[in-house]
Amino acid sequence: MEYITKEGDTVANIAWRHYGTSAGHTERILTANYGLSAYPALLPAGIKIRLHEAAQNEEIQEKSTLNLWD
Repeated sequence: MEYITKEGDTVANIAWRHYGTSAGHTERILTANYGLSAYPALLPAGIKIRLHEAAQNEEIQEKSTLNLWD
């Protein structure tokens, strides 16, 4: 699947919209799209990004995190 970025997209936001979570998918998108990490966090419009197909039974392991400001 391909996605063309819109002005102000982020990789994490794209992952969230397409997979329902950014956990694990952000890294997979960056790995599959060599050079994408060279762009700023807010992506410019018109970049063609390859998105992987999420398996029905795919489980993304969540990492325990600590919020410093809570």
